[in-house]
Amino acid sequence: GEGGFESAYDNIRLIMRGEKFPPLYVVREGAGIESLADIEGKKVAAGSNGRGLANQHPQIMYLFDIETDQVNMSHSDGQSAVVDGNIDAWYVFLGSSVQNAFSTADLNVLSLSDSTLDTIVSEVPALDAMEVPPDRLTGLDSTASVFGEGTWWVTTADYDADVINHICETVLAHPEAIRENNVNSENFGKEFAYYDMGVPYHDGAIEYFESEGIA
Repeated sequence: GEGGFESAYDNIRLIMRGEKFPPLYVVREGAGIESLADIEGKKVAAGSNGRGLANQHPQIMYLFDIETDQVNMSHSDGQSAVVDGNIDAWYVFLGSSVQNAFSTADLNVLSLSDSTLDTIVSEVPALDAMEVPPDRLTGLDSTASVFGEGTWWVTTADYDADVINHICETVLAHPEAIRENNVNSENFGKEFAYYDMGVPYHDGAIEYFESEGIA
């Protein structure tokens, strides 16, 4: 409810976390980027103006007093720029565009140190440490330590608590259906679904998670 918004939206409530997927710093081999500190002064593409990653990149840099030459461009333009060597790093969510870039250029994913991840996760509650193994990204030489961003089932505070409770009961009674159909939800379940990221949960969801001994 802050930052790019004019005011807080106090009526928003969480139901559950549905998936966790990582934004990555895709870097060119030979760009001299081995740690987050090495991004200082580098040209980084971080999404289109006003989009989430374009706003998130400078927030992450602020935590470490790092300044970059940020250029905002579309997803496809970012892919072309990193492949052609016109930028040093590309801040992007893991997906098919990253895989396509890896198949056509000598790239790597910046793996973050434990201390860097600890700082990011402690300062930005919506983010959580995770790993990207080579079987998630063909061409990646070794597992990369990164942070993940959750996507959430969301409602408003005045929505019927019994309905929200029933949604939680129904969905979380059969987590395997979601796990099997979404690679970013491979850990989906009751414990995964309840994660404190700073936004309150709906009363109906709290009732469910408390009944399961989780909240």
